[in-house]
Amino acid sequence: MLEVQNLTVRAGKRAILDRVSLKVAPGELTVVVGPNGAGKSTIMKAVTGELRPAEGTITLEGRGIGAYPAYEMARRRAVLPQASSLAFPFTVHEVVRLGTSGAMPAADRAARVSAALARVDLNGFGGRFFQELSGGEQQRVHLARVLCQVWEPVVDGVPRYLFLDEPTASLDLRHQLLTLDTARAFAAAGGGVVAILHDLNLAALYADKILVVSAGRIAADGAPREVLTDAMMREVFGVSVQVGGVPADAPFILPHTARAS
Repeated sequence: MLEVQNLTVRAGKRAILDRVSLKVAPGELTVVVGPNGAGKSTIMKAVTGELRPAEGTITLEGRGIGAYPAYEMARRRAVLPQASSLAFPFTVHEVVRLGTSGAMPAADRAARVSAALARVDLNGFGGRFFQELSGGEQQRVHLARVLCQVWEPVVDGVPRYLFLDEPTASLDLRHQLLTLDTARAFAAAGGGVVAILHDLNLAALYADKILVVSAGRIAADGAPREVLTDAMMREVFGVSVQVGGVPADAPFILPHTARAS
């Protein structure tokens, strides 16, 4: 279990996050939503150890994340940021291989990289240069890399965690669903997943729990049916919509998952 209590992050005197508390349970996909600038990515950076909070506690399996050596945290959780840049001409295989670690035989390492690329629909891309790919393809390469880092969702009874910051932002619909199906499978196998999404339909479709962030605070926390309401949309996003209403004069495309079939 990942637990956050009264987390406060400041930039100068301004509180970017103000007394945020949340829990991320293994076996669940937690989706974080909210307006631009609400503090979603800041929560993820603090929870994964990239930012040091001004106040509050963050514990992983009952132990403060600051007590974990960097190499151990790297084995316990993997993070896919909003964007990643590479200055050198790495091949796709080389980028994904960065996610592997430990004394793994070369053949096993290569097999894992190939399996990860297949999982993100990039079979046959290993020899291509990363910079030659489209933005969406590059995003999927980095997803394969972080999957390699926490390939088994549970090791010796201890769950691992996957943090995805806007993983579908540059993807077409097919690969949006593939990415979230992958996250769903990781959680179903006993790992914990936190994903920041802007598409509320996808959030409703995949999340076990939704956290709504507004102005640095948690505005709502619960199952999609409890959280995604007309009132919440007005208060947090400033829009008047009918949740669940289908436009009468326009096509309506509803993604479908294997879990829902």
